[in-house]
Amino acid sequence: MSHRGQLVVLRHAKSAWPAGAEDHERPLAPRGERACELLGRFVARSGLCPERVVCSPALRARETAQRTTDVAGCVPDVLLDERLYGGDALAVLRDQAGDVERLWLVGHEPELVDLVASLTGAVVRLPTGGLVVVDVEGPWAEQPGRGNRLLLALGPRQLDTSSR
Repeated sequence: MSHRGQLVVLRHAKSAWPAGAEDHERPLAPRGERACELLGRFVARSGLCPERVVCSPALRARETAQRTTDVAGCVPDVLLDERLYGGDALAVLRDQAGDVERLWLVGHEPELVDLVASLTGAVVRLPTGGLVVVDVEGPWAEQPGRGNRLLLALGPRQLDTSSR
């Protein structure tokens, strides 16, 4: 199989729990906002800007995608897909990737770690604000290939050098 693309899986950053807010409308907490700054700087340094972001419609996921790409200086196409909020992330990958070379999926647990496991066989921990990078071999729409490789898995605490 020839190389097809790179998938970045990003779990929404830490959210707040305002009284009376529906789950879909929970915003980022200050800690989540800080995580987006750290992630955005890392994305810029690492050259991980996406061509397309497919995001859960939940406010905390949308804010994570927007703040992180803004800090990184990325200007991707952004699509919202309800299936990233308690649905089938693999189907989203197949349906929404199109012909992009770098795609981000921004959503929730456990769908995102399940997707990484099905693509790579790796079991990863994905804390809020966690990011995973996977090299995807073969077309996006194929059954998960044997050549997919987990390149990186990290959380915002690994990027925060202010407390070291």
